[in-house]
Amino acid sequence: EKIKLTENVVGVLCEMAQGKIIYSMVARETTVLAEYAMMQGNFNNISRRILEKIPRHDSKMSYTYDQHFFHYMVEDGIVYLCMADEAFGRRLPFQYLDIIAGHFHRSYGDRAKKASALQFHDDFSRVLAKQMEHFNSGQGDKIRQVQTEIVKVKEVMVDNIEKVLERHERIELLVEKSAKMNEEAVHFKRAGVRLKRAMCFKNIKLILLLVGVILLIIFAVFLFLCRGFKCVMHSDDKSAPAVPSPSSSLSIHYVDPATLFT
Repeated sequence: EKIKLTENVVGVLCEMAQGKIIYSMVARETTVLAEYAMMQGNFNNISRRILEKIPRHDSKMSYTYDQHFFHYMVEDGIVYLCMADEAFGRRLPFQYLDIIAGHFHRSYGDRAKKASALQFHDDFSRVLAKQMEHFNSGQGDKIRQVQTEIVKVKEVMVDNIEKVLERHERIELLVEKSAKMNEEAVHFKRAGVRLKRAMCFKNIKLILLLVGVILLIIFAVFLFLCRGFKCVMHSDDKSAPAVPSPSSSLSIHYVDPATLFT
């Protein structure tokens, strides 16, 4: 069975598409230094009314107006304010204000304490717009980014598990083929040993046959040159000493002794 994403993960994705920041501003007490609105409306007038109620000391607070929330933060006499949909919650708008405050303090510092109305509007409104777009797209929310990464990891894990399940039979088939190949390798090795022995015996037989043929040829040449065994018999007659036969007659001659001295 295929593993499906749970409903709470889908709910996280749906939640990420809801709500956005619509308007933001930077002011010193009731003097607006820069502002930006992604659409037209009367929220800039409402925000100026809220500026009159904001205390001068460092603080954070939210005001409700119809379906929208006005969130503000005061740091070192500078007011950072934004308006967002109710569905956007409070955590992200205040993260947005923290980033805006950091950019503004690094860019202008103590100059903001003596600046005139909308003095930094041309430059800083682009920063307000860029960060607003960044947060409305969901990229500014680190928690949602982590949730998105978790969803991606789950999807990868689900995909990998499905692939493993689909390839389970293939893996078993590969194991069987591997075992069969091992058995065939053993049989092949044994057959190779037997073949090697058979070839060795065949070579020995061939050598013995050649030796026999050579000896037979030598013997035939020997018989041809000696005309059989006659050369052996003649050599035996010549080497034997002559022995007189006992039947041969012996002649005895008498010699006069006187003739020996004449």
